[in-house]
Amino acid sequence: MQWLKLGVVDIQIAKKIIADNFAEDKDEREKAFSIYLTKPYQTIHDSPTIKYYTDWNLYDSLNINNISLQKVYRTEDKYLINIKDDDIIIGKDVNVDDNIKDGILNIDEHKLVSLSLSLSRRITIKESGQYYIKHTITKPNYFSPSHLIIEVPKDIEIKLIYEVSNFADNSLVSPLISINIEEGGKLDFQFINLSGNNSLLFSYIKANIKGKLDSSIFVNGAKMAHVEFITKLWENSISNFSSRALGTYNNRIDIVNNVIHLGERSSSNGNMKAISNDQAFTVVRGTASINETAIDSSTSIIGRSLILGKEAKAVVSPMLEVKTGRVVMAKHSASITRIDENQIFYLQSRGFNKKEAEGLIIRGFIIEEQDPEGLKNKIEEILTSLGY
Repeated sequence: MQWLKLGVVDIQIAKKIIADNFAEDKDEREKAFSIYLTKPYQTIHDSPTIKYYTDWNLYDSLNINNISLQKVYRTEDKYLINIKDDDIIIGKDVNVDDNIKDGILNIDEHKLVSLSLSLSRRITIKESGQYYIKHTITKPNYFSPSHLIIEVPKDIEIKLIYEVSNFADNSLVSPLISINIEEGGKLDFQFINLSGNNSLLFSYIKANIKGKLDSSIFVNGAKMAHVEFITKLWENSISNFSSRALGTYNNRIDIVNNVIHLGERSSSNGNMKAISNDQAFTVVRGTASINETAIDSSTSIIGRSLILGKEAKAVVSPMLEVKTGRVVMAKHSASITRIDENQIFYLQSRGFNKKEAEGLIIRGFIIEEQDPEGLKNKIEEILTSLGY
């Protein structure tokens, strides 16, 4: 059939990699790949409130024939993982296998989830420590998926930074991440994309929380980036989340943060921020849902965007769904603005020129205290290149 000739990856090459490159779960991989071939990117809704901000055609027109083989090399460094082109360089104590199974992610959750699961080895982290994962592509027209499971046992704390660096033209990084936090467990999770303007990103993250999750997403640089984070909260669990998009040039970035309260006395607090410059289009959106069973819970989801460029565009869409009358708090707000002239005037009265004043305001808006130094330095570099 004609439509099978196009897609994210070359079909015959992908099937050959599934057949030759993996020792386990070949039937499940073939099933996942079949789902990818037939599943639409999004279900068509007639509701005028449903909007589509990701241009899926940019993914489906890639037809990539270079796919990561994910050869595993062991290292003594327990907490550093490098995924680079065909290689996974990983600590000897971290489990890597060819099993496709995931207790949280389903193979049919999304078209690109199905594809990525079919072509990924599975990495599992379940011991306390501070982990750093660097996912890099250096080759053009290349597909690099990953499948990471983070298991946080009871009363254990894990810190993890997942950084994507893709400066290769028309290459796609596709990390799938599932998170399970048991009661008393804590996870500090940061996902960072610092990539080229002609790259593509798809990331799907899903969390099941009985303890505490502090999460942060930062995306800059992509022809198209879609990051989707779904969190389920159970009794007495906590989620503090931040998502930020820094769009420059012709970047198109869509970050989705959905939080679902299922257990009593669960709590979520979310801040979504974006900056759009040049011809960039940034979207930060999400829904905080409090289920009938989640009595005495609280949620806050706040969205803000700064528009710097005359041709730049932004969407900020925090939404609430409250299905019980017994809530402690449920609030949301959204704003899209340009830099406040009153703030500029105040800073100019303190001796700063206009550009310096704008730079201070922008930095105060987008940089967060808990950001790693490497990210702060990169944001500084980007803003300086823009003249701020």
